Amino acid sequence: MTEDKRPLMKKAEERAREINRMALQVKEAKDALIGEVLAARKEGDITQREWEEISGIRQPMIARIEGNLTNPRLDTLLKLLVPLGLTLKVVPLEKER
Repeated sequence: MTEDKRPLMKKAEERAREINRMALQVKEAKDALIGEVLAARKEGDITQREWEEISGIRQPMIARIEGNLTNPRLDTLLKLLVPLGLTLKVVPLEKER
């Protein structure tokens, strides 16, 4: 590789590492959110079928969300949370250690 392309390659590699870090943060945040949604249902001691009735979200979709098999829309999450007396809140990410 020629000398003049090395800085460009270094910059591209740094950008790729940053994108990978952000993707990991997104995955971790989604996993944590889905875990909280599942915990809220179980804490409320309701079945997925009961949750369907009070939220209007069909049970198969609830199962896919709880199984982390889909990317639910914001309004879907809110429809699930509001009947449980919950909502979403934007908070800062924890700093890397």
